[in-house]
Amino acid sequence: MKKLKISIPQNQKQKFSIPRTTEGTIFEIVTVVLTVIVWVVIMLALRQAPDLVATHFDAFGRPDDYGSKWNVLFSSIMLTVAGISCLAGAYFPHSVNLPVSVSNIRQALLVSRMMRILAIIFILMALTVTLGSLHQPASGLPVLVPVGLLVVVLIVFVVLIRKAR
Repeated sequence: MKKLKISIPQNQKQKFSIPRTTEGTIFEIVTVVLTVIVWVVIMLALRQAPDLVATHFDAFGRPDDYGSKWNVLFSSIMLTVAGISCLAGAYFPHSVNLPVSVSNIRQALLVSRMMRILAIIFILMALTVTLGSLHQPASGLPVLVPVGLLVVVLIVFVVLIRKAR
């Protein structure tokens, strides 16, 4: 009987240095400006919202849980942190967990672009979560737009990254 030899590959991720580009700077400026605008809108909406608002929605977009209007802030803060993390992650494409390996600079640049687009989507998601909860009547349906966009962007970029071998 032959012995099976199993070898576990070591971390084979190649690290790429992503330089600052005009495209990257434009994405970062747009994301920062959008974040400021979104948070101004969120704060204005919070000031006008009733004390008790919808905090969770069922699959059909109907509210099924209620809480303080300040609870809505937690989701918006977390989504903003996710957006900012994506911007930072654009400079470290080797640290992004993808179902394809990033083995050349072209793939690394695609990962970087994907992360910047995801940053904008997360910021927009913070806005839709807040407005969906605070708007009367409350609806969870506006959140489906950025979530759908997030899924589409991930699928498209994974395919592009795979083809860029």
